[in-house]
Amino acid sequence: NLNLQEDKQHAVFADLLRQEGEEFVYETFDDTIARRKLAPEVEASLPWISDGRRLNAIFARFVRDYLSCFYAGDAEIVADDELRAYWDGVQNARSP
Repeated sequence: NLNLQEDKQHAVFADLLRQEGEEFVYETFDDTIARRKLAPEVEASLPWISDGRRLNAIFARFVRDYLSCFYAGDAEIVADDELRAYWDGVQNARSP
């Protein structure tokens, strides 16, 4: 009986992951906030937004600094076929 319950939980979780994968759309943090069309006073009151913006700035700085170790500028990044292929894979990995 315990195995049957675990199987049902696994199936529900698998369905949830499948559904999320189908609905996933890559967007920036600011795009996610804008899509919600929140009033400015509501946006200002939500910790996940203020915290998320700070975290997003940390990620952006890390990526910029990391890439600067290998690339002199944007032109080199855009010209790197392997990096473009990787990013295309990230953006399209969950496309149906």
